[in-house]
Amino acid sequence: REVEEEARPPWGDALVLLRAWAVVYLLALLKGGHGAPSLLGVACGSAGYWAVVVLNLPILALLTAVAARGRLRTHRSRVQMGYAYVEGDVEWDVDKVVRLPALVCVGAIAAGMLGVGGGMILGQIFTEL
Repeated sequence: REVEEEARPPWGDALVLLRAWAVVYLLALLKGGHGAPSLLGVACGSAGYWAVVVLNLPILALLTAVAARGRLRTHRSRVQMGYAYVEGDVEWDVDKVVRLPALVCVGAIAAGMLGVGGGMILGQIFTEL
């Protein structure tokens, strides 16, 4: 059964990612900004605005926890069945499902603060000029 699952596209993983994107998009619509009105009618900079901004953190933390729990469940199932991991496979354990999202958060904050995303795009454009 595990071999058959490995041969198919990971639709479950894609749905987890799609769910996270949908939640972030919905929260952005509720917040408004960049010329778009808030669906809740909150004014930019108001307490309601910042409440919606901060609401991203616990919701995304919950989605991360659900995804981590799924990874751990899959790993435990594979270990019980004697699944043979190959080089490059991630053997998920509690340390990895905590450390990886934490490192991603640090990297995302650094990228946002330092403008890494824009620099990666503009750097290529400037090189061509």
